[in-house]
Amino acid sequence: MVEILNGFPERVAQFGKPAGITDVWGLNTPPGGETLGYRFINIGTIAHLGLDGATDAFERLRSGQGG
Repeated sequence: MVEILNGFPERVAQFGKPAGITDVWGLNTPPGGETLGYRFINIGTIAHLGLDGATDAFERLRSGQGG
């Protein structure tokens, strides 16, 4: 599974498609996860995270902290 996730961005890039991933780690990406080449992260909905949780998540992502 890890090999598939690691290679996916490169495989879809050859067709001009950006790679995205669903955040299953709760912004605690695995080591090296931020450099795999994914262009966007699906973090669910504001209803799921709550407004404060979504605000915190976006601030952490923008600052480059990720997890």
